[in-house]
Amino acid sequence: MRGVLGCIVGILSVLTLSLSIPLAFALPLVGYGASAIIARLLGAQSKWDLYLRATYVYFAAWLLIFLVVYNLFQ
Repeated sequence: MRGVLGCIVGILSVLTLSLSIPLAFALPLVGYGASAIIARLLGAQSKWDLYLRATYVYFAAWLLIFLVVYNLFQ
């Protein structure tokens, strides 16, 4: 779930980069907060799943998609 959200936020970050650089880099934090709430509602098994492992997946997906889409638009 967080990998998909990271991909979506990565694309949105590239699209908002021309409007505002701080907004483009604030979107991942907002998306992470939303994904943490969704994971809590769906019943994450442990704090490791909720905060650490999923955080790595989310930000890795965001960074990879951000770099790929940014390079495609350049």
